[in-house]
Amino acid sequence: MNNALCLVRSLSLFCLLLSGTVIADEPAEVAGRWDITIQFVQGEGRYTAFFEQKGEKLHGTYRGQFTEGTLDGMVDGKNIRFRGHLKIEGAHLVYVYNGTVDGDQMQGKVDLDEYGEARWIARKH
Repeated sequence: MNNALCLVRSLSLFCLLLSGTVIADEPAEVAGRWDITIQFVQGEGRYTAFFEQKGEKLHGTYRGQFTEGTLDGMVDGKNIRFRGHLKIEGAHLVYVYNGTVDGDQMQGKVDLDEYGEARWIARKH
C-alpha cells in the first residue's frame, strides 16, 4: 500500500512539473527608497533609488550626487535586475544592476558600461 501511495505522489508531482503550474517564489518586496553604494576600484559612489513595484516589474527614480534619471527592472524571487538611467552634461549613462535581495539589504554587481564593473550594496531607507 505504501508503494502505491508513493507512486501516486510521484506521478502528481511529475504532472505538476510538466503542466508548468509549479508555484514560483514570490518576488521580493523592494518598493520604497534604497540608498546604494557602488564600490569602484578607487573610491565609492552614492546613489538613491526610489522603486515603485507592481508584481515583478520595477520602475521609479534614480539619483546621483549631481543628476537624476529613471530606473526600470524586475524582481524574480530574491534576484533583482534594474537599470539606472542618468544624463550628465549631454551624456547618457546606464548602470545595470544585478544582485539579490535579503530583507532590507541588496547587493551584487553593476555594469558601468564603458567604465567596467563594480560591486554594489543597498540598504532600505
